[in-house]
Amino acid sequence: LASRTWSARGRASLFVVLLLALGLGSSCWAQAPAPKIQVLAIGFDHLSQLYTKQAAQSDVFTPKKQAELAQLRTRLAKFKPDLILVEAEPQEQPHLDSLYAPYQQGTLPLTAVPYGRSEIYQ
Repeated sequence: LASRTWSARGRASLFVVLLLALGLGSSCWAQAPAPKIQVLAIGFDHLSQLYTKQAAQSDVFTPKKQAELAQLRTRLAKFKPDLILVEAEPQEQPHLDSLYAPYQQGTLPLTAVPYGRSEIYQ
């Protein structure tokens, strides 16, 4: 570039292209700023894997653990999530979907669900 003689118009065009390439020229356009998206990522132990019959305190079905999980759910509800993702294999999706309606109706006893102690269900 230094060895060529650029016209004023050519230099201006190059400058605009560089600004756009760097993303600096977006403020020149009459665009509304993109809405901010809040993402909350939470990691859990695999609750069903922590459970052992020998260690009663490891059971998420105890009243104490259920109260702790209810407190967590209350705090998460304040975030008002639009979407909640859980770790599951794709082939498990139809089974998970089939449990959602009974869950919403309060008729899904997690003690009767295989892996009901799992963080997916809890």
